[in-house]
Amino acid sequence: MTTKKSTVVLLGILVVSTWVPGSAAGADLFDALIKAKTHMDLQGTTETPLDVVWEAAQDAVQELGIVVDGKKFSENKGEIGGHIGQLDYIRVYVWQLVPGSTKIGIQARTAMLPKTSKGYDHAYATKIMNTINGKLRSARNTPKADTSFTSTNKPEPQRTLGTPIETAKYLSPLGQKATYQVQVRWTSAEKKQTSWQYIAETMEKRTLNDKQVVPRKTESTNAKTGQQSSTLDYYVLDETGYYRYAEQKEDMVEPKILDSPNYFFKTPFALNASWQEQGNTILMRTKIPTTYVVIVDKIDDIVTVPAGSFENCLRIKFSCEVTNSKNQRVNVEGYDWYAPGVGHVKEIRKEKASDPAIGDEGTMTIQLSSIQN
Repeated sequence: MTTKKSTVVLLGILVVSTWVPGSAAGADLFDALIKAKTHMDLQGTTETPLDVVWEAAQDAVQELGIVVDGKKFSENKGEIGGHIGQLDYIRVYVWQLVPGSTKIGIQARTAMLPKTSKGYDHAYATKIMNTINGKLRSARNTPKADTSFTSTNKPEPQRTLGTPIETAKYLSPLGQKATYQVQVRWTSAEKKQTSWQYIAETMEKRTLNDKQVVPRKTESTNAKTGQQSSTLDYYVLDETGYYRYAEQKEDMVEPKILDSPNYFFKTPFALNASWQEQGNTILMRTKIPTTYVVIVDKIDDIVTVPAGSFENCLRIKFSCEVTNSKNQRVNVEGYDWYAPGVGHVKEIRKEKASDPAIGDEGTMTIQLSSIQN
């Protein structure tokens, strides 16, 4: 049986890895792909949370200009596949060496296709690992924020409810395919603008756990990398309102019922109606739990997006403020617009942190670009 050693420094810790092909340590993640004669593998370990290592690996791949062919991340492991120049085969793996621990394995492997004994590139595998190492060092040197945030929302002034709104009027029609453009901008020089598009298809009703649900399939494509992903969300319209009831990601065999429904419209639904909704930040360094105050702000707005101009739109305002024990704050404010007979046409979301350790100020804009009924 062939073994090989590689030496990698991660966060100042010198790690010498001996790898036996097909051994239990990597068998479930790498299967039979480990072939010492046709790959150059560099492996190291670090005592760092998995989500931090995963983010460092993604940032390193982006910085090096590697074209991402696909990536996936689960509870205890992640994988990025890509190529660059003559290297047709690049893989970066991160995984928990012990379930639930912060001891993480990291591996970079490179090869040309067809794979031959001369097809690997030791220098480039080393470059990948060194870049990840640099990202991890930066993460370690960044002051840690207290992420135990609590809601500090200010009470909204009492508003008089208007005439009840017909909820179904603002939902996407069955069979509709809508394409949306998403753009995110950060004010920090460290962050760059990113964009992608997704296609949302509203499908025929079905029954799930004795509830009538409307499946909505979303297929996303990153504008820069071409990476694609898809998910199914299941929505319910009943006497309590309109809400997301379940989700089914690519790696799920069956839909997962959400712990609590995610309301878009809530009864009583009328102008000036308001409610609270649980969620998370999107643009911060890590997801921070939030409690949004949601208000039906307008019922006659005019919105212009790439797909056209829409009149008599609903405008839904959402906002929140959360603060931790260090008086670090995150403010979120945004609007969603819904057009009659069309559904969701636009969203603007702004997030701002009082401390760079938490995140950068950012804005996300989602706009409807085309409709196919």
